[in-house]
Parts: sequence; structure tokens; C-alpha cells
Amino acid sequence: MLRAIAKVFWAVVQDKRLLRPIAGLSHRQVEALTFSARGFSVEESAEQMKVSRRFMERTLAGARKKLGARTTPAAIYRAMVYRAFP
Repeated sequence: MLRAIAKVFWAVVQDKRLLRPIAGLSHRQVEALTFSARGFSVEESAEQMKVSRRFMERTLAGARKKLGARTTPAAIYRAMVYRAFP
């Protein structure tokens, strides 16, 4: 019985359509985390997204808060677990 419940749980965890809303990330937050995950600095990410450095910092801070992470790498990890990335 426990294995069946675990299978259902992980099936839900791996379904992108269900977990993106659970994470509650905006399109910009996903984009900012994606750039960070690819190794871009805040300045480089801001340049790629055509926004200010301050906007990028606030966007990443909001993503960290929504994901309950203290650092950007921790937020990236959680976003990967939630399958919030496209």
C-alpha cells in the first residue's frame, strides 16, 4: 500500500503542469532562475533579459522567497525538484 502511495506521489511530483502552479513562480522568476542555473551572473542575466540589475535582484529574491530557499542555488535546486523549469 505504501509503495502505491509513493508511486502516485512521485507521478504528481514529476508532472510539470501540476508543480509549476504549486511553486507559484512567475514567468520572469523562472527565466531569472534559468539564467542563474546556466551560470550567468546577475549583471549578465539582467542584460540578457533587458532589465536593470536591481530588477533582476528583486526577481531572484522573490523566487527564493516563494521557494523557501535562502540562496539562489538552493532556489534553483527546489525549482528543479518542482519541475518549474520549462
